[in-house]
Amino acid sequence: MPINSLNDGQFEAVVTRNCSILVSAPAGSGKTKILVNRIMALIEEEHYNVDQLLVLTFTNAAALEMKQRLQVALQQRLQEDINQQLEQHLLKQQQLLPKAYITNFHGFCSTLLKQYGYLINLNSKFDICTDPTIIKHQVIDYCIQTWVKDSSFVEFISTYFPEYYFNSFKNAIFKFENLSNTIYDFNNYLNEIKISIYNHIINGDNSSLTSWPINQKIIELLKIQATMGLNKVYELANFARDHNLTFYYQNPFDNSKPKKADLPSPFDCHLKYYHEVINAIDSKDMEKIISTSNAALTKSYDSRGLFDENNEEYKAEYNRLKNNVIKFYKDKFKDLVYEDIEEFKLVLSTSIEPLEKLIKYLEEYKQAYNKYKRDHNLIDFNDLEANALKLLQPQYGIANLLYNQLKEIMIDEYQDTNQIQETLINKIADFKDPKINRFMVGDMKQSIYRFREADPEIFNEKYLTFNHLPNTKRIDLKFNYRSNKIVLDCVNYIFNQIMDVNIGGLDYYLDNSAKLNYDFLRKEGAKELEDLTDVTLKASKRLEEEERFTSEVLLSYQTKTSSSDAELEAKIAAKKIQEIVGHLELDNFDKTKRKANYKDIVVLMRNTRSFIAFKKIFSRYNIPSHIVLSQGFLQASEIISIINVLKAFDNHLDDIAFTSLLKGNYVISCFDENMLAKIRTDENVSIYDNVLNYIETKQPNYQSLEKFINYYHQMREYFNFHSVKESLNKFYQDSEYLSFLASLVNGRQRVANLELLLQKMDEMKDESLHTIVTKFNKMMINGVNLSPAMVSSNDDNVVSFMTIHKSKGLEFPIVFVSNLQNKFNQQDARERIISDKKLGIAIKPRIKQQLEPYQDVICEYENKYRKIIASYQTNEAINEEMRIFYVALTRASQKLILTGLIKDPQDIIKWQNYVINNNEDSIVNPRCNDKVILYHNARRQNSYLDWLGISLMSHDDIIAQGINKELLDNDNSDEIINEVKHNFQTIMIHKNKNLTKENTKHSKFSIKIYTHKEIEQQILITNQKEKTLDLVNYDRYNNFKYPYLSNLDKAIAVTRKIEDGDRTFNNVSYDFDDSNIDGATRGTIIHSVLENFDLKLGLDDNLALLKKYGLYDQEAWKIIDKYYLNLKNFLSSEVYSLMCNAKIVYKEKEFSMLDEGQIIHGIFDVVCINDNDITIIDYKTDNIKSSTCDELLVSLHKDQMDYYKKILARVFPQANIKAIVYYLHINKYITI
Repeated sequence: MPINSLNDGQFEAVVTRNCSILVSAPAGSGKTKILVNRIMALIEEEHYNVDQLLVLTFTNAAALEMKQRLQVALQQRLQEDINQQLEQHLLKQQQLLPKAYITNFHGFCSTLLKQYGYLINLNSKFDICTDPTIIKHQVIDYCIQTWVKDSSFVEFISTYFPEYYFNSFKNAIFKFENLSNTIYDFNNYLNEIKISIYNHIINGDNSSLTSWPINQKIIELLKIQATMGLNKVYELANFARDHNLTFYYQNPFDNSKPKKADLPSPFDCHLKYYHEVINAIDSKDMEKIISTSNAALTKSYDSRGLFDENNEEYKAEYNRLKNNVIKFYKDKFKDLVYEDIEEFKLVLSTSIEPLEKLIKYLEEYKQAYNKYKRDHNLIDFNDLEANALKLLQPQYGIANLLYNQLKEIMIDEYQDTNQIQETLINKIADFKDPKINRFMVGDMKQSIYRFREADPEIFNEKYLTFNHLPNTKRIDLKFNYRSNKIVLDCVNYIFNQIMDVNIGGLDYYLDNSAKLNYDFLRKEGAKELEDLTDVTLKASKRLEEEERFTSEVLLSYQTKTSSSDAELEAKIAAKKIQEIVGHLELDNFDKTKRKANYKDIVVLMRNTRSFIAFKKIFSRYNIPSHIVLSQGFLQASEIISIINVLKAFDNHLDDIAFTSLLKGNYVISCFDENMLAKIRTDENVSIYDNVLNYIETKQPNYQSLEKFINYYHQMREYFNFHSVKESLNKFYQDSEYLSFLASLVNGRQRVANLELLLQKMDEMKDESLHTIVTKFNKMMINGVNLSPAMVSSNDDNVVSFMTIHKSKGLEFPIVFVSNLQNKFNQQDARERIISDKKLGIAIKPRIKQQLEPYQDVICEYENKYRKIIASYQTNEAINEEMRIFYVALTRASQKLILTGLIKDPQDIIKWQNYVINNNEDSIVNPRCNDKVILYHNARRQNSYLDWLGISLMSHDDIIAQGINKELLDNDNSDEIINEVKHNFQTIMIHKNKNLTKENTKHSKFSIKIYTHKEIEQQILITNQKEKTLDLVNYDRYNNFKYPYLSNLDKAIAVTRKIEDGDRTFNNVSYDFDDSNIDGATRGTIIHSVLENFDLKLGLDDNLALLKKYGLYDQEAWKIIDKYYLNLKNFLSSEVYSLMCNAKIVYKEKEFSMLDEGQIIHGIFDVVCINDNDITIIDYKTDNIKSSTCDELLVSLHKDQMDYYKKILARVFPQANIKAIVYYLHINKYITI
């Protein structure tokens, strides 16, 4: 039987009619394909017009892609042999498609409001403010100016938000505004909280505690904690068993001590406590829970005197574990449960006043903000939804109009829907019976937009109820078409063990529809359904032998600082990329193969903190890369510089801004510190007036300052008669600042940011320079976050850096997931004021007290209600982190590489112990009897690396590495290596057979733990494929010129600047060179060799390593061998000794410097830093005669070295800087 291009689940999703459908579509399952196919089927089979469908996507890009796919599908169908009636119908759809409701939520709302907004008194010619941050801060600042006149506001702020600039207060207002924008009828929500949560206790009696609506959440939290506590008892028992501490669970006393012999063991006492607590929690009787949780522990015998020489070393750890067993639960119980109703009443009643004040200020701010938008005919994205909801009220008739027009509503990425959007859909679909059917597609495992108030429970509620409710159907797509089977099985192997409804928010292993499955029929090219068995067998055999796509975990050990950690991990990734590019064969769709390229690779991280560190390391090793950013616009150095430029043109008396303009990297200025020091002779007047004085008195080089000040005055005049955008654009051109930025690390992003700044100036085109400067200055002080420019680089052969959130919906052949060791951000749970849609709003109440001799002392009280919300939000945050991790791993189509840093080998042992404990019969895991899902304690972690490490300890590949002692290097003690081996043997003996199933059996993993020394030694300057190109073009990078005509080169090398580039001098004698290698090539090779030298190794060891890594070809090695004695002499020299003894050494450090209107590029061969002393070392490989006098050599190189010293003096203005030129040919050096 022929194979349908759609699998069974996809086909069912396309053909099912007459009900609302929820399609659960895991990563890569083809949801866009089924949406397009369903639309085509409805058009052709049901004779729908495309404008009778409402198709809502998550992004504009997704909507555009869907329209394009529909256009192609219609065109293809029209080219087939179809009847005239269908042809006319399809031609009509082509005409309707451009105006069809295929858009994102905001686009749909915008269309409605532009058509019908007049019904709610909305000007249909509104502008959409895509980033209202500037306006919001401006409005709230205006409000604060009014509020500060009110003493009650001052009292409120001084009590709850005493920080400078009102930052915390503003953040609280904006956070509440965000909450209000995603809850339908926010005022009613607030009233419900006040009545059902606050007043229930404040106005209640002693029985109020037991009937409080939040109790159910308390019971859930306590049940989790008690179960984990019970497992801690068993963990301690296992520890005691393994370390000869049997007295924990076996009474060691006989009848000679009858009193002690009759007492239960500590283990029995702990078990008894937890069993009684769990029984009480299961009863859901709060009084019983309180009394049982507070019960004293049954008395046991004293075990302090039972330690001996066989177990004394484990005493401290045993006592630590034992002391925490019961405390672990009791601390949580005390955090969540009030036993004194009067105390609780006092806390809640004290909390109401500040919350009501905050909500009052929120309402006043929103009124002012809405007035500003009305006055300027602006609306933001939240207004689009809110006004659309208002427009859909029955009295305006638009809901009725849409109800009669639409036949079906389709929603993509349904897991990211919020409450407002869901209400908006319901207003149309449920306007009257029969309801409009909905077709919803999503994957709760990819719900990662909690910070945008997306509510995955909207999806989950339908996931659990569809098929059980009338006129509903749930369809599960089970195949993934993005990734190869090895990647899919690796993801399944990890998430089978770590994700369930308790951690992750939904089941994975326990839900067959959640897993990623490989479609052998369609992926392996079967022709008939009957070929399934054959192609599966062949593919399985191939996959068993496949080694290219093993998922690699690359680790090293943490350093003492985060910046060093980032660079260390970047080197691990760079080394692997060098091994991959040009070497690893990737599979094409047509079953052919190709070599991996840079653009096949993405590096994903949870946040952007390490991006620059990674990019710097990648640049050092000639790995082209590009950063895709989503925030940090106002914090970018180039934006700060240009805002200072605007401030300087706005106010000539702003000394900081004017100095920035003088000193900046602009061709119209760029005066160095020495010049500025000469100018600033009178500190009683501004720097501007000092410049005028300097020019009037015709001090040295005053002409350049005169040229600058004339330009400055011209520009100020220009600003008076032109818009800020036009004026700034002129400055960009005059200063050639964009050219300078383009030469820097991440230059494309920097240039794009300045172009985006121009766009923002256009949005503020009617405002004066002073107003704009003031707005931006306030935002910078307030730490406002704006999104940077988007830089398209799809066609560039570069490695991409992006956050995991940014990568959602994308795929890459090779995915690095880095910074795995970073701890989860749980800041929301620590906020003073905390809110949750389900649980309400809480605050830590504060009161001012007079505590002699101090007056107005602010006393803050803990609020257990707030801790309940915080605990719940912490759990939700960890659930989302699990889903973010899933999104990261499912971006890879062919290979996964995971990088991170562990503290020490004990981390491996910690992961092993969790797995060993999990396999114990005693460990409680109530939701998974076969124990594939790890028990709660093992999964309650705070980093992706811990989840990953624990889940891999049971994998056959990793067990084999551990047993063969291939996991840890020989620098570790035999004791550690043997302990790891023994643990793996234990894991192997008790290994869970259910871990290996059809959808995990082809998972392949390896772990490599690098020492710091290995990383530094093994990374190469570039990979083998590109070495020749880089060696030949080494000087080309140094001599880079901008590709446009000018009387003055925009960028040149230092050596060209001083006419020293040909390396030959008429008055210098040279030894005869009988080689056929030109001097430039020889110099490049020797420079490269010295760059890769390890200062801790000798010459022979260094050369052996370079040969091992295959960096140079045979011709290059001839040059290196010929230079052997020269290199040996150099390693014995005082100069090399200086390098070895320096505290910091930089080798082959690139730089760019703007000087006299030109960007000067160069590379320091070596920079040595010893406290305040800095030495530049420059190698020369010229065949110069040894008799050449020092004076002549100094004269040859002084200008070049002066440039080098000049750039370092900018970075280290107080340092003592000298330069050394070392002639390798004659083993001689000069100091400049």
